[in-house]
Amino acid sequence: MARLVALRVLSPEVAADEARLARFHETAKFAAQLHHPNIASIYDASSADNVHFSIQEYVEGRSLGEIIRAKQRLATSDALRVAVDVAEAHRFANAKGMPGLRISADRIILTARGEVKLLPPTFTAEGAAVLTDAYLLPALGILLYAMLTGGRVPDLGAALEAGAPAAAGLPRIKGVALGLRPDIMAIVDRLLGATYESPYQSSESLIADLRRLLEAQEKVENRTRSATERAQERQKHTLLILLLAGGGCALVLIIVTILLLSRGSEVRHSKTDFTKALAAANGYIEQSKRAQNDFNEQFKRASQTDFNKAPVQAVAEQAVAYLGQAKEVYRQFQAAHPGEDKARDVGFLITDLDGNIQRFRETVQVRVNYLDANRRLKEVNDAVEADIVHKVNQGGKIDVEQWISRYKSLANELSGVQGMATKIGAQMSTLPNKAESATMRIEANQLMHDFTEKSRPKHEYGKAIEAWRAFRQKYDGIERLRNQALETSDKYIEFTIRRDATAQYGILSMQARGHAEKREYAKAREIYDHVIKSFGIQEYIDKATDALAKLPKE
Repeated sequence: MARLVALRVLSPEVAADEARLARFHETAKFAAQLHHPNIASIYDASSADNVHFSIQEYVEGRSLGEIIRAKQRLATSDALRVAVDVAEAHRFANAKGMPGLRISADRIILTARGEVKLLPPTFTAEGAAVLTDAYLLPALGILLYAMLTGGRVPDLGAALEAGAPAAAGLPRIKGVALGLRPDIMAIVDRLLGATYESPYQSSESLIADLRRLLEAQEKVENRTRSATERAQERQKHTLLILLLAGGGCALVLIIVTILLLSRGSEVRHSKTDFTKALAAANGYIEQSKRAQNDFNEQFKRASQTDFNKAPVQAVAEQAVAYLGQAKEVYRQFQAAHPGEDKARDVGFLITDLDGNIQRFRETVQVRVNYLDANRRLKEVNDAVEADIVHKVNQGGKIDVEQWISRYKSLANELSGVQGMATKIGAQMSTLPNKAESATMRIEANQLMHDFTEKSRPKHEYGKAIEAWRAFRQKYDGIERLRNQALETSDKYIEFTIRRDATAQYGILSMQARGHAEKREYAKAREIYDHVIKSFGIQEYIDKATDALAKLPKE
C-alpha cells in the first residue's frame, strides 16, 4: 500500500511459549480496536516462516523516557500538553476496557510534528484489570514531576507501576523546579498527595484544569517570545547601522580580533593529563552510582516491607565520598594546568558534581524522613488495631474521635513529608468503618458472654435468641455488615443456643421421667413447669406441655 509501517517482531524464544504467543496476539487484537489520535494504530498481527510480528503505525520521534534519562527538562507548555494528551489517550483506552495499560515514558513518543503518540503494549498479563483513575491520576502526577524537573525521579519506571508509592522519596517540586507558576506546582502537589487539598475525583476534572493551565502558560510564553523577538530585531537594526558607519575597516578589525583570541585560547593543551583525570574521575563516579543504586534498593525494600529498616546511612555517605574523590581529581588537574581551556571545562564538571552531591543528599534526607514518617504512621495504625483487638476481646467502646485527633496531630507533624497527608487521610477515612465492624464483634462477644453467664444457667434460651435477632436486625440496614451479622447470629442460634436447649431438655425430661417412675409427680411437674416458663422455644414448650398433661393427678 506504499505506506511506511513498523514491525514489532517476537523473538523465537518468546514465540515458542504458546501462552505468551497467545497473549501477544490477544493484546494486539485488543489494541487494534483503539482508534485515537494519541495512540499509535495497530494494523495487523501475523506470522511468516514461524516469525510472529505485529504491524503498526510508524511513529518517528524521541521517546519521553529517552528525553527524561538525558536529564532534559521539557518546556512547561510542552509538559502540560504531553500530560493532557497522555491523560486523554489513557482515559479513552480505559473506557474501551483495555486491561493493564499503565503509563510508560518509553512508550510515549514525541514526534517532530509536535504530536504525542502512545505505543500500545506487546503483552498484557492474563487477568490484568482495567486501570482506573485511582492509578491514572497519581501516575500523571509522577510523569509531570519528571518532565518539569528534568528527570528528578530516581526510578521512573518503578514509580509508574500500579500500586507503587508514587510520592515516596520525592522532594516538593517547588524546591526542585524553580520558575514554575504556583498554580502548576499546586496541581502536581495535589496529584502526589502533598497537600491537604482533596484529591481529584476523576481524570475529566484533571484534564480540564490542565487545559486551563496550558492555555494560560501559552499566553505567557507567547508574550515572552514576542518581547524577545522585538529586542532581537532592535539589536540587528543597531548592529547594521554600526557596521555601515564603521565601514570595511571596522569589519576587518573585528575579524582580526576574533582570530587573535581564537589563537590565544589554544596556547596550552594537556590532552593526556585531561584524559587521565577524566578516566579517574569517571571511575569514582561509577562507584558512586553503584553505591547510590544500593541505597535506592535498600530504600525500595524498606518502603515495601518494613519501615523500621531504614537504608544504611553509611552507604549514602560512601556514595558522596566517591563524588568527593572525583572532585579532588579535577581540582588537582586545575592546579596543574591553571588558565587553560580544559581547566575551565573541569570547573564546570566540579560544579555539576557539587550539584549532584547536593541533590543526592537532599534525596537521602527526604527518603529517611519518608521512612521515619511511615514508621510513625505504622505505630499509630498498630495502636489502633491493638485497641480494637482489646475492645473486641474485653469489651468496651472504641473512641473514634480520639484516634482521629491523634491522626490529625500526626498529619500536622509530618506536613512536610511528601504523600503523608494522603496516607494519613486514607487511614482516617477507614477508621469509622473499622470501628463499626469492631463494635459489631464486641456486641456479638457480649451476647455470647451473656448467654454463657446469664441465660444458659437459667435455661432462658428464647431470651437469648431474641437478643441475637435484635442484633441481626440492628445491622440489617448496613450493607457491608449485613451478611456477617446474619451469618454470626444464625450460626450461634443454631449451633450453640438450640443445640444446648436440645441437650438440656433431654437431661431435664429424663429427670422428670425418673421422678414420674418413682411416683414423685410433684417434682416431675416442677421440671416441666420450669421448661414451659423458662425455655422460650415453642418446640420444647409444646413437648413439656404434652408430658405434663400425661402425668397422673395426685
